[in-house]
Amino acid sequence: MAAMFAAKEAFLKAVGTGITIPLTDVEISHTPSGQPVYCLHGKAAELVCGGQVLLSITHEKGMAAAMCVWSI
Repeated sequence: MAAMFAAKEAFLKAVGTGITIPLTDVEISHTPSGQPVYCLHGKAAELVCGGQVLLSITHEKGMAAAMCVWSI
């Protein structure tokens, strides 16, 4: 759960909005090979303007971290 929140927070920081849009607009999914990907809806999808958004998540024991890279 913490890793999913970290991934959403990383996206919001990358696009520079902070938590001003619904977190439900930022969905985290995984490809069949296990790669985490963003599925963006509503305001989140509008913010990226068709750009590419990449996600990396790591977690171990009680720690979680995520990194988002957004390129236009």
